[in-house]
Amino acid sequence: MGKSTQVLPAGMPNGGKGEPPDTAAWHLGLHALASLVENSPELVAVVDVDGVLRYANPAHEGFYGYEADSIVGRGIAELVAPEDAPKVLALFHRTVGRPDATVRGSFRTSPQRGPQRVMEFAATNKVQDTTIRGFIVHSKDVTDRVEAVERLEDLLRETITAFATIVEFRDPYTAGHQRRVARLAAAIANRLGLHADEVDGIEVAASIHDIGKIAIPAEILARPGPLTEAERRLVECHAERGAAILERVPLPLPVAEMVAQHHERLDGSGYPEGLVGDDILLGARIIAVADAVEAIASHRPYRPGKGIDKALGIVLEGRGITYDADVVNACVELIRDEGLQIESDAPHVASSARRFA
Repeated sequence: MGKSTQVLPAGMPNGGKGEPPDTAAWHLGLHALASLVENSPELVAVVDVDGVLRYANPAHEGFYGYEADSIVGRGIAELVAPEDAPKVLALFHRTVGRPDATVRGSFRTSPQRGPQRVMEFAATNKVQDTTIRGFIVHSKDVTDRVEAVERLEDLLRETITAFATIVEFRDPYTAGHQRRVARLAAAIANRLGLHADEVDGIEVAASIHDIGKIAIPAEILARPGPLTEAERRLVECHAERGAAILERVPLPLPVAEMVAQHHERLDGSGYPEGLVGDDILLGARIIAVADAVEAIASHRPYRPGKGIDKALGIVLEGRGITYDADVVNACVELIRDEGLQIESDAPHVASSARRFA
């Protein structure tokens, strides 16, 4: 290529110290390596410290829509998606002064024409050409893999939604309860500054936290009167049964554990295990507060809704005792200070009887 710069080492083996055993074989190896790079279906480039490509093998043409020669001289900002370019160059610079360092990352392309692709790369600063201070970058297209993962994630979300719908079909008086708890739990998790993946996991767990109720007779779930002690114990099994169902689902985060623990309380007064303090997952502590607030505020077949102020008052009374103090504070701030609404679409069935909520 007319504008390409030599990538492969031009010197002798062993850093030029001593005569190689077979100079002809050495040069033959160099030519073979150069041919391998030029004909590779994967992307090999030399990028200088300013983020400008000084060499690009022909494979680059299919990813950026430029002729290979015209890619040389272009900056990363022209070839990489704008939101990814700064972090890519920052990763490259982590190898400066560290000749044995290799950094890895990913980016999305910004092609002149054609579809955007997702690339994974490895970069090192072992550029043998002394006229260039920069990095050798090897990239490969992982778009198909990323899209396959996204399809699986979509399928998993649809499966989770189906699980939640099954519960609501069997317990129409609390239809929408899990959705509202999930919305509040995710807002609390965000308020606490948790990582996006953790927030997603908590939202998923909250959206199906009552899935174990599918093992409970519908007439018990919808009964407007009080429960017997035996019936109450049966209802309280829903946390364990929900976890048993979800343990078979390959979820990336401890969703089953959060479902199992969402009725545990800091002081050990909860169920099913009577866990105490930090033995309870943070996600479960968040769901516990969101679940309590929504359940108290909303209508149930055995009692009218008590309203959001009463619900917040009850969790505030238990702050640091039964409920995580930071979680309660975040919940109260979201609702009272920021005006987060907890909608209720369940039917109102008045009753003075108290029972499990």
